[in-house]
Order: sequence, then C-alpha cells, then structure tokens
Amino acid sequence: MKEYLLLVASILLETGKNVFSNNFSKKTLQNETDIYKFNTFLYAGSFAVLCCTGGWKFSAFTAVTALLFAAALWLNQYFFLKALAAGPMGFTSFIQGVSLVIPVIYGAVVWHEKLGLRHILLLALLIGALALALDLKKGKRNRKWLACSLGAMLALGGISVLQSTHQMSVHKEELFAFLRLAFLLAVGINLCGWRLGERKQPATFRLKGNALPMAAASGAFMGLVHIINLYLSGVMKKVVFFPVVNGGLIFVTLLSGMLFFKEKLGAKQWLGILLGTVALCLIGL
Repeated sequence: MKEYLLLVASILLETGKNVFSNNFSKKTLQNETDIYKFNTFLYAGSFAVLCCTGGWKFSAFTAVTALLFAAALWLNQYFFLKALAAGPMGFTSFIQGVSLVIPVIYGAVVWHEKLGLRHILLLALLIGALALALDLKKGKRNRKWLACSLGAMLALGGISVLQSTHQMSVHKEELFAFLRLAFLLAVGINLCGWRLGERKQPATFRLKGNALPMAAASGAFMGLVHIINLYLSGVMKKVVFFPVVNGGLIFVTLLSGMLFFKEKLGAKQWLGILLGTVALCLIGL
C-alpha cells in the first residue's frame, strides 16, 4: 500500500509542478530574463530537497555527466516554459511524454538492447497518435508552440539518456551526488542567464511576488519526484510502475488543464492522446 500511495504522490507532485509552471507562463512570463529568474529558484528548490539524501563524494565521470545533465535540465525547462506560454499545458505535457522513446532507441543503438517487433509497432502507433492528437493541419498555425514543445521533448529525452548512462557505469552508486551536482549546476546556469539578462532586459516580476514561491515549490516537487521514483523503480514491478507513472501523469495533467485553465479537447485529440498514452505505457516495459 505504501508504494501505491507514493506513486500517487509522485504523479500529483509532477502535475503540481506543471500547473505552477503553466500559471507562470500564462500570467507572468514576458521575456527571456523572466525564464532564467524563475528557473533559478525552481532548481534551487530541487537542490534543497536533494541535499537531504546521500553523500557528496563523486568521480570525474559523475561530474562530467552531471554537467551535461544540467544543460539538458536547463534546455528542457526553458523550452517547456516557452511552450506553455504559447499553447495548452495538456498537449505540451503529452508531447514531453513522447520523450520516452528516445532512451528506448538510444539503448537499442548504443547498448544493443533488443528492439523487437512489439517496440516497432508501438513506435509507429505513437507517431500516428501524436499526429492525430496535434491535428497537424491546425498545428501549422502555432509553429512556435510546436517547436518549443519538441525542444522540451528532446531535452527530456536527453535527461533520461544521461541518467541511464550514469546508471550503466561503475559509478552508479554516486546517483544522489550526481543529481545534487546537476541541479546545483542548473542553478548556476540560470543564475548567470538571469544576471546577464538584467543588463539588457530586466525581469518583469519581483522577489516579493507569487512567482518565486511557485518556482521554489515547483523545484521542491521536482526534487521529491526524483527521490520517490528512484525508490519506486527499485521496489515495484516494471509492468506496474512505468504504465502508471507515465499514463497517470499525462491524464492528470490533462484534467488539471481542463479544470484550472479551461483547456478543451476535441474527439480527435482525445483519441490520439488515449492511443499515445497506451503506446507510452507499453513501450517502456
């Protein structure tokens, strides 16, 4: 029972992070400096939570992969906020979910993991479902949103590949040090972007407003999700964990978009997202 409660908590925390990010993007975000300022506090929140786990000892390999991981974190959240500012949270989160195929393909090409007929068919189904959900004829009207959503998806795929690469190495016991170092570096990257951006285009919101508490809370949620999912992936069956965590996040985020932001979906979009979610749930098994 404890594992399932933690699974629900993980989905709700990740959804909460998406809701806060969407609220910021829709109501506050005005320029590039706003993104860097918000993300500085977001990653600081994650780092603070991760500091409650493990030790600090790490190897040079962990340091290098953490730097690459931090760059992927930066790009993912940067494009995610820009996508949310331009389009609906539900669709954006669904496209991000498609990033699951990247580590699958990477594993097949680099680590020679077996990619059977089932995976190929599911990839084809996922591509078709994505086209159906996006309704590509309408998608051409908002190319900026689509480009940013795809950028967030590719960066999230990179995050998965880098974490898998670290865990495939002899330094896998340094995982929490790897995550803490990566999030600390992400704070540094965004802090530099914020301070440099202030010279040309100052941020449009203040420290006393609601945006920064939301950023810190979002980061704390993200850090907790990393800790919970690492624990659950080790104690739950793969056939249960991946379908629930991937499919659950997409649907709870979609429902949150409809409830809090009045986002609407047509029959074609619901069908595409349903088929895509099924493919995502099965492809990770």
